[in-house]
Amino acid sequence: MHKFAFIVLLYSFTFLFITHSYSYQEINLSSSSMTKNAAEIVVAKCVKSEAKIDEKTGFIYTYTTFEVDQTVKNTMDTDKFELRIVGGQVGNIGTSVHGAPRFDEQEEMVLFLGEKNKHGYHTLMSFLKGMYKVEIDKSTGEKMIKNPPVDMSFPNANSKQSLSKGSISLDDF
Repeated sequence: MHKFAFIVLLYSFTFLFITHSYSYQEINLSSSSMTKNAAEIVVAKCVKSEAKIDEKTGFIYTYTTFEVDQTVKNTMDTDKFELRIVGGQVGNIGTSVHGAPRFDEQEEMVLFLGEKNKHGYHTLMSFLKGMYKVEIDKSTGEKMIKNPPVDMSFPNANSKQSLSKGSISLDDF
């Protein structure tokens, strides 16, 4: 019984290390600090999301490809990029990581990206805090960022938009 508990504990620590090292940039920052520290901020559309088993490690990763619609901060060297996030479902084998983002194809997002990791993948800053869904306002037809944090500093210095409605126009962002 002790051997089993040790193996489970060892696997858990290994998995947490892998999650932290390879999937995202976990920084507990306010949104204004995220804006300042992000390597890039982009508006991008998810065009493909697929889980695969890494042959070297045996871990499941979800690879999500985005097309960049707009660069908000800095300039990306490409119009497409890929995030690699730990977890996903391959056949009847699945891994779930609490708080890990999942993206739907054709979903448009504002993404706060950190530096590329050692494997060459862009990193998403602070997991779910580093992404905001873009939706079309049904009454105006305007693109809106859904539920931005109240303390967000806007890259567009002229923005005076109120966050009381829980959204802000993409143009004001």
